[in-house]
Amino acid sequence: MAIVGGGLAGIALLEQLRNFNVDCLLLESKTLGAGASGLNGGFCTPGWSLELGEIEKCVGYEQTKLLNKISFEGLNWLKEKCQEEEFKSASFVDGALSTSLSHSKQNVEKLVLTTNDRYGLENKYLSAKNLKEFVVSDRYTHGIQLNDGFHFHPLNFMRQMGASLVKSGCKIFENSGLKSFRKVGSDFIIKLSTGGTVKAKRLVLCTGGYASSEIGVLRNYWLPIDTYIAVTEPIKDLFFDLIRKPIAISDNRRAGNYYRFLSDGRLLWGRGVSALGVCTKEKLTSEVVKDLIYFFPQLEREIRKIKIDYVWSGKMAYSRHMMPYIGQLQPNLYALTAFGGHGMNAAPAGAILLAEQIANQGDRLESLRKFSFSWNGGMFGPLTAELYIKWLKLIDYFETLSFRRGLQKD
Repeated sequence: MAIVGGGLAGIALLEQLRNFNVDCLLLESKTLGAGASGLNGGFCTPGWSLELGEIEKCVGYEQTKLLNKISFEGLNWLKEKCQEEEFKSASFVDGALSTSLSHSKQNVEKLVLTTNDRYGLENKYLSAKNLKEFVVSDRYTHGIQLNDGFHFHPLNFMRQMGASLVKSGCKIFENSGLKSFRKVGSDFIIKLSTGGTVKAKRLVLCTGGYASSEIGVLRNYWLPIDTYIAVTEPIKDLFFDLIRKPIAISDNRRAGNYYRFLSDGRLLWGRGVSALGVCTKEKLTSEVVKDLIYFFPQLEREIRKIKIDYVWSGKMAYSRHMMPYIGQLQPNLYALTAFGGHGMNAAPAGAILLAEQIANQGDRLESLRKFSFSWNGGMFGPLTAELYIKWLKLIDYFETLSFRRGLQKD
């Protein structure tokens, strides 16, 4: 079996198949984690990109419970790996927080209690007062402590995973990109960017947002969406009284911000998504400064002097229904992709499911059957997605504005 793609999905699948004694090799066009798996913010929380309530509308309560359980399997796999001695460089830090800039306290508190009871979660509602134990910003009205969440260094994790798997005897070929593939009899003939070929009985496409026509029809099922991250110079002391615990913090807007302190005191700040074009370094730097001032206006003078040391973007593969594509495209050809927006637990969760099916150890993929492969809109897909993103941002803006005006009246 050949696995194409050395991101988290591909590397997790390689390990799962090794555990089932399935002979396979992994092909990566650059180096492990060079794409979105190594460039993301390093947040890991349970669940999927689609809210549990929305999933339940599609597949029912029992299947939603199963999918939530599976999402925890992916999270726990990653957490256990990060806490092993050889993964020290992954810089594991426990704790995650979801904050709100609007919505009534009663609605959010009720939602937390309901989802905890319904799906067996242990999240904790935080009032504005209790939220200040974690982060001090008048923009936040309340929050949810995600007790199972954590953050880590994704690129270091990927590098260590690769080293560990090679040491255990797994076959990984970096700088060996997929150029094309075709079926000849019962075999797949895989042409590589190096000029070589690989013959395999089965093929799994674990490519993400950087893939193109070389993956065939699968490219018609998702859209590449750019996400943006900036990293400041070390400023932890400056925010000592405002960001009080070293946890992963995000807000629940449809196009919100997410941030965390790194081990060297730098602040990693994520913001925005785009389906058309890439934000320039100058533009991104300017927008991050505006974000910081928006949330922490008491430090405006100091924030304007902060140096942004690094900025980058990463392409994520997004499906129309916001659930991943996991399963068989045709006999012996599989997909494990479209994890955009899910956080880092979903790819290993999907790898666990697909490995079970390939190794004939069960078929829990049935829970995802209704989230089938869907056309991405072709040449109109990116434009439609960009308009939708701008619409969501507009809704976020007016919801927050309306809520704050209501607070002022009260």
